[in-house]
Amino acid sequence: MQPTIKAIDLQVVRNECSHRIDSFFKRFRIASIARNSQIKKSKGYSAVSILQSIFILPFVGKNIYRIIVINPERKISKDAIYDFLRSSRFSWRRFLLALGIQSHEMIDELTSKARNPVLIFDDSTISRPRSKSVELLAKVFDHTTGRYLKGFRMLTMA
Repeated sequence: MQPTIKAIDLQVVRNECSHRIDSFFKRFRIASIARNSQIKKSKGYSAVSILQSIFILPFVGKNIYRIIVINPERKISKDAIYDFLRSSRFSWRRFLLALGIQSHEMIDELTSKARNPVLIFDDSTISRPRSKSVELLAKVFDHTTGRYLKGFRMLTMA
C-alpha cells in the first residue's frame, strides 16, 4: 500500500513539530519541572514521553484518537494517556506555575531593562445573538458599542 501525499506531508509536519517540541522541552527543562511537580510514573512509558505525545496534538491538528489509536507506530496506549491526565497525584498547578515562570524569565531576558513592566487586562464581550439555551448566556453591556447584547464576558490578562 503506497502512502498518499497527504500522509507523507502529515508525517513531515509531525517530525518537524516533534523536533521543535523536543528542543522546547530541553530549553524550558520540562522534565525537571514535571519531576518537581510530582509528575512521574512507576511503570511503562516515562511521564515526559507522554507529555510530549499530548503536547504535539494541537500542532498537527489531530486529537488523541487520531494520533494514538489509529497510528500503528505509536506505542503509547490510549488508556495510559487518559490515566496520566486523570491522575490526582500530579500537581498540575505547580507544573503550570513553574512553566509560566520559566516562560516569563525567558521573555524578560529579551526585553530592555528601560521598559516598564505592565499587566494588560482586556474585558472583551463574546456576542451570541442567535443563541437561546446556552449555559451561562446573559445580557451583558458592551462598553465599546454602548449597547446591551446577548453573550458572555471574557477577562484576559496578558
